[in-house]
Amino acid sequence: MTRRTPRRRQRGQVLILLFLGTLLVGGSAASLGTVFSDARIKQIRASLKALVSEEPRRKSLDGTLDRLHAESRQAASIHGDQSKKLLELMQRHDAEPADFDALLAKADALTLESRRRLLDLRFELRQQLSSGEWQALFRQPGAGN
Repeated sequence: MTRRTPRRRQRGQVLILLFLGTLLVGGSAASLGTVFSDARIKQIRASLKALVSEEPRRKSLDGTLDRLHAESRQAASIHGDQSKKLLELMQRHDAEPADFDALLAKADALTLESRRRLLDLRFELRQQLSSGEWQALFRQPGAGN
């Protein structure tokens, strides 16, 4: 008689660990949220101050940046909570595949919502700027400036 059950279980655990690594490191809302980190928002504000001289317009831009920053932080928090729940579930030996499916479906939905809000705010910011201001603000390093 061959013992295939432990091997199958190990394969499943390896797949879960690979998926967990992907969830924690890449392919998440958190990665989009890092685009609007504390340091990056501060840098954008300083650049806007130099680019936009009209105070009312700059205040409107600051409001959009405030919302972007808040959403970015919330996305990172949600991602952290979901990752923690996934780790806790992995530590439970009685967890069923359906438990993981439910948790991952919820994480996917939260990620999608957060990405949509962040992208909506990004486009709102872009609409508030001229093409030249936008390019000056988000110039790619080494992109033939």
